[in-house]
This record gives sequence, structure tokens and C-alpha cells, in this order.
Amino acid sequence: MRLHKTYARPHLEFASTAWRPWLQKDKDAIERVQEKMVNQVGGLKGRNYSEKLAELGLQFLEDRRIEADMVLMFKVVTGRCKVRS
Repeated sequence: MRLHKTYARPHLEFASTAWRPWLQKDKDAIERVQEKMVNQVGGLKGRNYSEKLAELGLQFLEDRRIEADMVLMFKVVTGRCKVRS
């Protein structure tokens, strides 16, 4: 898990507010990377992907992208992030 959180996930999420995947097939491809990693964790056999994520304290990558979008929007609205027009 530490390797995934340190090396893989930052690459999957880098600048996601700028390049946000639009097509479902692209979103699924990105999510599959995390799913493959989660499936390699021992002791979670017999559970589906969402149950494994909950057990490991992880979120779906799509949920994390939505959260990043909301944080950026909050910063723009409150003036904490300057946007040039």
C-alpha cells in the first residue's frame, strides 16, 4: 500500500483538474490500475473491489478527482487561487 500511495497514485492523479478524463473507458482504464494493485493485497479474497477499498482505507480514483475539483473551485471562489482571465 505504501508503494502504491507513494509512487503509483500520484501519477494517476497528477494535474487531474486540468486533464480530467472524459470518456468512461478512460476512467475505467485508470481505475483498473488501482484495482490490480488492490487485488494483490493478501487477506482480502472473496470481497469485491469496493469492499477491498473500504478495508484498505482507499477511495475510488473518480471520487478523488471530484474532490480535487471541488477543492480547486473552493480556492478560486474564495480568492485563495488567482485565476487570470
